[in-house]
Amino acid sequence: MENSWYSLEVSLGWVLLTLVLAAVLAYFLYAQKQVPWSRNQNLILGFFRMMSVFLIALLLLNPLLKLSVNHTEMPKVILAIDNSRSMTMRGAVGQDADLSAWVGGAFQMLSEQYDATLIGMDGSELDTIRFDGQVTNLSGMLQNIAANYEGENVAAVVLVSDGIVNSGLLPQYGQYTFPIYGIGVGDTTMPKDLSINYVKNNKVAYQGNQFPVSVQLRQNGFDGQTVRLEVREGSTLKAEKNVRLESPLTSINFNLKADEAGLKRLKVLVSRLSGESSTQNNQQDAYINVVEGKERILIMAPAPHPDISAIRRVLDEAANYETVLYIPGISESDLAGEFDVLIEHQAFAYSRYPKVKAGGKWYIIGSRSTLGLRRNISFLRISQRGGQTDNVVPIYKPEFSLFTLNAEELEHLKQYPPLNVPFGQYTLSGPVEVLLSQGVGSVDTDRPLMMYYDDGTDKQAITVGTGFWQWRLQEFGSHGEAPLFKELILKTIQYLSIKADKKRFNVRPRQQTFTENDRIYIDTEVYNNVYERVYGNTIDLNLINEEGEVTNYQLIDSELSNYFNLGRLKAGVYRYKAGTTVGNKQITEEGEFVVRSIQLEALNLQADHDLLRAVSRNTDGKFFKWEERENLKQTLLNAHFPGVIHTESDLMPLINSLWLIAFIMLLLSVEWFLRKYWGAY
Repeated sequence: MENSWYSLEVSLGWVLLTLVLAAVLAYFLYAQKQVPWSRNQNLILGFFRMMSVFLIALLLLNPLLKLSVNHTEMPKVILAIDNSRSMTMRGAVGQDADLSAWVGGAFQMLSEQYDATLIGMDGSELDTIRFDGQVTNLSGMLQNIAANYEGENVAAVVLVSDGIVNSGLLPQYGQYTFPIYGIGVGDTTMPKDLSINYVKNNKVAYQGNQFPVSVQLRQNGFDGQTVRLEVREGSTLKAEKNVRLESPLTSINFNLKADEAGLKRLKVLVSRLSGESSTQNNQQDAYINVVEGKERILIMAPAPHPDISAIRRVLDEAANYETVLYIPGISESDLAGEFDVLIEHQAFAYSRYPKVKAGGKWYIIGSRSTLGLRRNISFLRISQRGGQTDNVVPIYKPEFSLFTLNAEELEHLKQYPPLNVPFGQYTLSGPVEVLLSQGVGSVDTDRPLMMYYDDGTDKQAITVGTGFWQWRLQEFGSHGEAPLFKELILKTIQYLSIKADKKRFNVRPRQQTFTENDRIYIDTEVYNNVYERVYGNTIDLNLINEEGEVTNYQLIDSELSNYFNLGRLKAGVYRYKAGTTVGNKQITEEGEFVVRSIQLEALNLQADHDLLRAVSRNTDGKFFKWEERENLKQTLLNAHFPGVIHTESDLMPLINSLWLIAFIMLLLSVEWFLRKYWGAY
């Protein structure tokens, strides 16, 4: 409903004064003269003159004309539908059709009196209701409503749900500005059911090794029965056990052998029992990446040192590193083969190390190191002053770009004890980036403490100073763990061990692991012979699922479009093969990725109406059982929620009104015409 009106933004006193002045002027013009027309005709002419003078004088005051428009906003009622899978899995209400039909009828009825909106779990408006959501996040749903309809006249939110939350925060602790009317769907009694509660396994296993798989079964109502638990890879049975159910939770462990390299999908299945409320939770998937071998890290030092122990502790906790220690006369390990990274502690202090092949190199400068580094390191020169040393603390350089560290954990740097480093002039050259610089007291210097070098063929890292084992102890003592120290070591090793990628064709998924809810993107890069990025290439992609079915995609890449959008895929391991032509050469790239199933909705099928009651009570709403659903409609219809009146105003200078100027001209013209017509000369 809308209505509007005009008002004049000017003082009433000035309006009256101009009116009086106009009347006086008209009086002196027409009342004091002998005229050849009648008294009534004289009054008419005087009125025309008074009005024209009044309007002209009014315009000189420059008043504002105000237009006000009232708009009545109808109250909005939002039907928020928990369209997750758990709503119909147990089948307590018979629900797909019954629930959809009732919601549709309620929506139509409420739309006759209110501005009704039907939305799903993700906050989008629904045309049809399908209970296929993979997670239930009622808090996120209500927060989306609060954000999307902020400032609107939301009179009520009808939350149709079973109250089973498996993602996000608990909704009863949220702050909402609208009343929530809950409808409890589902059965609140503990279901008679057998399910796989969780499956735990390593993410990475090395070919030929054993890896553990831990399975936990949850059951209610099947005490004393024996079930069969299997682990399969495709159609191959990897392991099986007969399990007797004697408690609500039962844990079973398997040790499996990692055979072929690559991403593997394991299916864990438990046999179905008569009387289960749902059999959709009798299976879960597990994924493991079987790799050919560990990365080899060589640590060389002239003597034992706590720094070495601190580094090895971090690398030993990471499953994909194998460390080899070489200390002359103490630990002379076999140095055959090539190493991914060489770590030399007290670098350049001992010249009789055996020659080894290594990719990246990490030099740790100590008190025994020879500082004539130019023959070994081209990018750093230290001119020490008389053998002096300095105690320095690490200072993070935010412009460092080779890798990132956790922003919150970087605060731990302020607690790290100082290192003893050579005092002198430090000169850097070439493609080097500094991660940590030296701080002396409260002064941040530009002298490097930890730096990285990469010229495209050689990767090196240098730490100036020893004793950083104390960093780990300090962080562990203050926080119960040492995440920043661990991250510093691991990311340094990862950076040094990654070989320079000189391939002219790269095709990579944005993640190695997706879920069924994710859109899957695969990025592409094409380079010419001098390794310059080129576009306009026709790229073909073949996607192969576990059944061997092939889906073909094609892309002509550009600066704005250089990726494949595969949409959403069902759970499984996918292999891809991509090809393109650069010049006259056909080049290909292969890879694989995982799409995980989301099985949260099947783990708990016991409706939680107490949660919905709490949400309704905290927001001054009401809770209704499914059997009371018709009462809810009548409650909302009888509430007669009020509309909200919004007034919009617009100001316009009256002097800009052409119609008023035209009216003044009309008054003057009519007066002139009548004077001439009635005989004035």
